[in-house]
Amino acid sequence: HMKILLDEIMRKRNLTIRQVAYMTKLPKSTVSDIRSGRIIPRMDMMESQAAGLKDPYLIYTILPTSKCPKSRTSPL
Repeated sequence: HMKILLDEIMRKRNLTIRQVAYMTKLPKSTVSDIRSGRIIPRMDMMESQAAGLKDPYLIYTILPTSKCPKSRTSPL
């Protein structure tokens, strides 16, 4: 499982959900859901985040299954 480190990146860069949504071309609600771990983004969402944040290597990390939050996949 992958855990998105979006929250950490947003804090380090002092970015709001609105700013990340604009940069990544994702809806604010989707950015919020990804940030909170409520959804696991699809590959196209991850690519959009990587391109918008201009740093594809910072936003992904592999975690053991036991440490990943339980979440639903995005309906988008």
